[in-house]
Order: sequence, then C-alpha cells, then structure tokens
Amino acid sequence: TQVFIRRPSPMEPEKSESQPSDRKVRMPFALIAELHGEPAERLTAALGRYFCQEMPLMKLLGHRGFHLLQRWMMGLLTQSIDGVPVVPLVLHAEVGEGLYSICGQSLWLPSVSFAVVLECHLSAEPFVSTIQIVVTDDLVDQVLDVLQTGIRGIDLRQLDSRLAGFAEPINLYCKALLSWPQASSPRLDLRDIKIHLQLPS
Repeated sequence: TQVFIRRPSPMEPEKSESQPSDRKVRMPFALIAELHGEPAERLTAALGRYFCQEMPLMKLLGHRGFHLLQRWMMGLLTQSIDGVPVVPLVLHAEVGEGLYSICGQSLWLPSVSFAVVLECHLSAEPFVSTIQIVVTDDLVDQVLDVLQTGIRGIDLRQLDSRLAGFAEPINLYCKALLSWPQASSPRLDLRDIKIHLQLPS
C-alpha cells in the first residue's frame, strides 16, 4: 500500500526561538510516500543487499554474516531501550543527475536527494514494518520545472503514430502547477497550453 501525504517536512529544523515572534515563517512541506507490508519488506531486502555489496565490512561478512550481525545489534538495542522497542532509522538517499528514459524519450533530470525513514521493530520480525520516502516541496517543484523544459524539445509525433501526418514537429508548451486541495490528494494543472500544428501542403 502506498499513501501519499503532504505535511510539514520532518527533515527541516524547527523555528528558532531567536527569530522575531511577529514574523511569519513558512513551514516547509514534503511529499511523503508510506510503504507498508510486502512493499516495505521488498525495499528493506533491497537495502540489505545494497549494504552487503557496498560496505567493506559487509563484503567480508557476506549475506549470512550480515543477518547474524543484524540480530546481535537488534538484541543489544532492545536491552538498552525501555518500553516498546520501536526506533526510527533515517537514511539519506540520492539519485544522481543524468539522462533517464521517460515514455521512450531521454530526458535530463537533476540529482534528487530524499530521506528514507525506516520504522524498526527491534524485538520482532519483520524488523521493518513501515518505510517513508520524504521529498521536499521545493525539490518536487524543481523536477517539474526541468521536466517542462525537457518536454518542450520532444516531437509529439514520435509518441503517437496518429500525429505522423503533420508536416512539422509538434512541441508542447505549458505551465504545470502542482497543488494540494487535501493533504492526501495532489492535483496537477496544465495551463497556458500552446501547440503548433502544421498541416501538409
């Protein structure tokens, strides 16, 4: 199950007491995707494989050694925590900039940094029951702007054979605006749409 919600970002610091009280401070918002059950377990397994492949110590221990070390650390942490042993683990992740295939077209996208929050249960399996992927609003707007620029250079005739009869490239110009009528209901509006269609002579 994936639930998309928009709320003040947990990655940003709270307002400092030194800031003037009469000054309005815009709270940062974030797009949060929550994964539960099987999707969360699959992503957890993928993260485990990544650590085994990339971390020198994990390479020496191997996959089985990694799980033995994981159980030992879980047991140690459980003994050190009073109450329900549930601990949030926050990881910083980044997808590098580069060309990505979108709808069969290569578009350049900037690097995307986001937080991965794992809800770790130390005393029971699965150790991770919920995963949150957190992306700030500012980054979402930046990616939208880059996509709009990239889409302008795509000839729509390459995407739909029904447009092949037009004599000149068909390029889409528009302004994409992302809004949130409700916290869990994003809305994407396309405004100022411009397309030039040249009929064959």
